[in-house]
Amino acid sequence: MHLGEADGLTWKQYEARFGRFDIEADPDRPFAPGAESWNDVQHRVENCLRRLAAEHSRQTVVVVTHAGFIVASMLTLLGISQTSVAQRAYLDPWFTSITSWEYTPHRWTLLSFNDVAHLDEHHPSPPT
Repeated sequence: MHLGEADGLTWKQYEARFGRFDIEADPDRPFAPGAESWNDVQHRVENCLRRLAAEHSRQTVVVVTHAGFIVASMLTLLGISQTSVAQRAYLDPWFTSITSWEYTPHRWTLLSFNDVAHLDEHHPSPPT
């Protein structure tokens, strides 16, 4: 997410300057002046994934990103609307987890979400 004037602020500084709001309940509100809204992020993620699919047809593409991108991809590509926020499950990708999508003409298929099988026994399991 492009944070605009909130970039570099701690949560405490952000709250003192811009107040609090629920980004999921108010997805059109920019995070701060000059920042994106959650809907802006979802549109940017969707455009990015569609561009990658078009430019790399029949190729494997690896995107290393933050949880927000993963959550946005899930909501966008699975067609989960903002009006269902109160009813939908909470998506919380774990650190270093793998989410895999496959694109075939006109269809996205979710192959895995929050996969941490690559971590060994020295790392704790994701929260349940």
